[in-house]
Amino acid sequence: MIEKIKIELWDIFVYLITGVIVLINILLFSWKGIIDFIHSIDFQYVIKLNSFFTTIFFLFSIFSMGLIIEPLANLYEKLFKKFCFFKGLETWRNSIENNYAGIKEFIPLENKKFHYQYCKTYLIQNNIKTEFMAFLSKFGLYRNISFLCFVNGIIILFIKKFDLTSIFISILLIIFSQFYLYRSQKYYCHMTNSILTNFLIFKTKEKNNKQIIT
Repeated sequence: MIEKIKIELWDIFVYLITGVIVLINILLFSWKGIIDFIHSIDFQYVIKLNSFFTTIFFLFSIFSMGLIIEPLANLYEKLFKKFCFFKGLETWRNSIENNYAGIKEFIPLENKKFHYQYCKTYLIQNNIKTEFMAFLSKFGLYRNISFLCFVNGIIILFIKKFDLTSIFISILLIIFSQFYLYRSQKYYCHMTNSILTNFLIFKTKEKNNKQIIT
């Protein structure tokens, strides 16, 4: 139960941070419009509003923004993760393969996606403490930031009509998107290893205890 609550809190945290970044993007790209909007606000009326409900509305708005970005960033990650030009993930990926090989002793199936989901569900249901949620949240956050950097790089090119400044900023944002994509893949590897390793440790201890009893 505690682990399930932690999962929900981590998810909410990632959605909120992503929503804040999206809000900053909107402000940057619509600065004049935002200024006109601010001038049109009746602040005396806003002050009279219940601050609690105003805060809830604001949090809900940025949470919704993060929620909308999530599936788009997930699709982006699936399409572009193979083209990440930052290297150094091979060691972690090899470690994942080694863990999958060990898991076959306890789950005699070849489907690695099933292995991962089974191990993750097993750990949560048995309330086994792991660090995978911290890794999952960082994976999701860096993936979302990578996606937003990539989108901003494309948008700037079209807004500024391909002048030298926009090309430079766009290239810089694409590099940042690649860096954050690399970071997301790194934490994905850490997350997967955390799940598989903890499952293996738990099942091995369980197996050894059964042998001692018998």
